Amino acid sequence: MRKLAQMQASFAAGEIAPNLYARVDLEKFAVGLATCRNFVVNPTGGVSNRAGTTFVAESGDSTNAVRIFPFEFNDEQTYILEFGNLYIRVIRDGAQVVEADVATTEGSNAIQDGVRMKMEASSSLPASWAVNKHVFITGNSGSVYGPYKINAISSQTVYVTEMDGTLPNLMGVTSQKADLQTGTVTMQLVYQVTTTYTAAQLFDIGYTQSADVMTIVHPSHPPRELTRTAHNAWTLTNITFGTTITTPTSPSATATGSGSASYSYKVTAVQDGQESLPTAAVTCTNGQLGLTVYNTVGWTAVSGAEFYNVYKKQGGIHAFVGSADTNSFVDDGIIPNTNVTPETAQTVFNTTDEYPSCVAYYQQRIFYGRTNNDVSKNRASQTGNFKNFNKSEPVRDSDAIDFELAETKVNAVKHYVPLEDLIILTTDGEWRITGSANDALTPSSIAAKPQGFNGSSKVKPLVINNSALFITPNGDSIRDMQYSLTSNTYSGGDLTTLSHHLFDGFTLSDWSYQRSRDRVVWCVRSDGTLLGMTYLPDEDVWAWHRHDTGASGEFESVACVTESNVERLYAVVKRTVDSRTVRYIERLHTRNFSATTAADSVFLDSSLNTTAGGALSTIYGLEWLEGQTVGIVVEGRVQPQQTVANGAVSVTVASGETVCIGVPIQADLQPLPMDRTSIVPNKKTVSNLTVRVRKTRGIQIGPASDDLVEVPDTITLYDTAPDLFTGDVEANIATGWQDHIDFFIRQDHPLPVEILAIIPEVGVGGT
Repeated sequence: MRKLAQMQASFAAGEIAPNLYARVDLEKFAVGLATCRNFVVNPTGGVSNRAGTTFVAESGDSTNAVRIFPFEFNDEQTYILEFGNLYIRVIRDGAQVVEADVATTEGSNAIQDGVRMKMEASSSLPASWAVNKHVFITGNSGSVYGPYKINAISSQTVYVTEMDGTLPNLMGVTSQKADLQTGTVTMQLVYQVTTTYTAAQLFDIGYTQSADVMTIVHPSHPPRELTRTAHNAWTLTNITFGTTITTPTSPSATATGSGSASYSYKVTAVQDGQESLPTAAVTCTNGQLGLTVYNTVGWTAVSGAEFYNVYKKQGGIHAFVGSADTNSFVDDGIIPNTNVTPETAQTVFNTTDEYPSCVAYYQQRIFYGRTNNDVSKNRASQTGNFKNFNKSEPVRDSDAIDFELAETKVNAVKHYVPLEDLIILTTDGEWRITGSANDALTPSSIAAKPQGFNGSSKVKPLVINNSALFITPNGDSIRDMQYSLTSNTYSGGDLTTLSHHLFDGFTLSDWSYQRSRDRVVWCVRSDGTLLGMTYLPDEDVWAWHRHDTGASGEFESVACVTESNVERLYAVVKRTVDSRTVRYIERLHTRNFSATTAADSVFLDSSLNTTAGGALSTIYGLEWLEGQTVGIVVEGRVQPQQTVANGAVSVTVASGETVCIGVPIQADLQPLPMDRTSIVPNKKTVSNLTVRVRKTRGIQIGPASDDLVEVPDTITLYDTAPDLFTGDVEANIATGWQDHIDFFIRQDHPLPVEILAIIPEVGVGGT
């Protein structure tokens, strides 16, 4: 028997489809995995078990679908927008944004009324307070309770329940009840914006953002702007298209001199680079204009106007003759510039079936596309005037643009992707839109060239560096595209080919890109599984991994925003809790923790993470996990799992210790079968397996998922926090003589694992 060390030092191909297990000729086979569940492939080639999620809030309406959107003004002001059935709520830095505090009446708070808790406000409640909205209550001690659901309301009285309609659990805790019955107690309503978007329409919304304004489109609604002026001040308004500058009034034309020649004039006002629509034409008769024979054009001044443009009729059109910074202008024979004419109003996006479905900014214009009446029509605003779609005759370079793609059949415009050029994705293809030699798009200089014929789904593409990723129309594959200098085209490939088993029979409904460190594209699959793809195109890395969360957890929407210089993933997770269907907003925790202990790590989902302000024997406030079996970690010490009852678990915690309680995560890793080309014809066995790890504790290793051994054999979890280990761990496993060798690695403790290499000692026998 020969012994071989078959080291796998990288897992950079991620989970590979079973029908490729014989493809030992593929370069990526040597760095692939058979199973990568709740592990993330690191850009450096190793794998780490996925961090857990922290519970942020229950959605505003758990009975309906919810979608989340990122909103980033700058690195310090970022938000997650929760779009639900007819509402928007705002999350900032992992917490819900609330309205201003409402003071309560001392001594009359937290009074039980059947299954409700009664709170009295000191004065009339704001008009925004209503039944079914959510409210936090801050007690005299500064402790925050809730959120609770408003069950009933009057001018100054609020009745609240838990989210499931039951009496708030704190009513059974004497100290907490007393905290809300004395001293300074305030209430904070969760901030909410009313919309007309129903739950069924949320995943058909298109959007783009510029500074503090998000432009939102949907084929059943007029285009709107969501504008932020403060953390809890957002307005949603229909967009009024056209110039915003008022047209001058009372125009007049007065002749100095005499004659029978007819002269006609129009006037416009100009402010901040925008020009108003022209006045009605005014006329006068005069002789040949000169020094002593001239026409004076007058008008009523427009407030805020910087200057005025005057146009004179020549050759059937009104053409530019000059500007004035007062409300009069003298024409003494000026020859009009017929290349410059006043704007003509264009009516756009103002009726049902004329509302656009996709939107994006490019070259200081905003592009809108695909209406129910014209699925292939594209419209772009004037340069720098994003609400103005007016035109001139003859056309100016800065005028609005409209065009259609010349295809063999009518294809719906799906998305605009602003790369070096503007890319338009349709149901059947990819198009590159270019302008003149200086690349500027103008009404008279625009060309569309096909770049591929794959087509796109309705899911908004991702732009990653100089690449665009898009989902194909059937929703079960992903392609990338980037510019190639060699071919002078945009091209790419299918990123799901090696891992197609993760997509067959499913579709993708939402996704987001997490730039920080791991460079992961997170995708929501139709069955609620969260797929991750570590994507580094410059390194030829696209590695798939899959993630789940508890027996009843289903991912429904994802979005990433930057918080404290770290890109954070948020997710909408549908769960069954205490026989009730709920939708939670949860935030993926970072894997930044101590190099020696796991005291500040989070490897539980939908979790509570807190630091004890004093010695505790019971942790309250876990209502969102009611009836769930939860994992518990105290200062890095793993405790026995418990079932949450009445929103609480019993656990001993010293003052200042960290506590993490949440849904357990099981992470599984299985290398590809040991079938290297040189040993394929031989029987093989593995008696010893070495795993090179970093900052790790608590893994299990074995020849199969039901035959695992803890490494090391004894691990103290409950009494002391185990030190994390970096180095090689060994496991004696007996696989027997087989044609194909499999082995399995699992982490089902809420502790970190990072695997850098796997080194099995393979015994090779006869053929």
